[in-house]
Amino acid sequence: MLCVIHICARDMRMEKISRFTKVLLMPSLLWYYLSMQTEPKSLAVLVIVALVLHTIGDAFLLFPGQWLMAGIGGASFFVGHILYI
Repeated sequence: MLCVIHICARDMRMEKISRFTKVLLMPSLLWYYLSMQTEPKSLAVLVIVALVLHTIGDAFLLFPGQWLMAGIGGASFFVGHILYI
């Protein structure tokens, strides 16, 4: 449901709602993952940390024009993607 709200907000150019829902997408995916988790604990920890890092990345990328925030957000995404491998 959150994805639909986010996509509709983006389509209708409702920037405040879009920014709010963007940061909530990864935590909602994390909640779903934890409720359906069947992998060994060591793998689950890596996925959990990766999803948390992606949430941090989304939050930091909400500050347009600030290079430091963009760098931290990009680094968070980079490390998160490495953890998926």
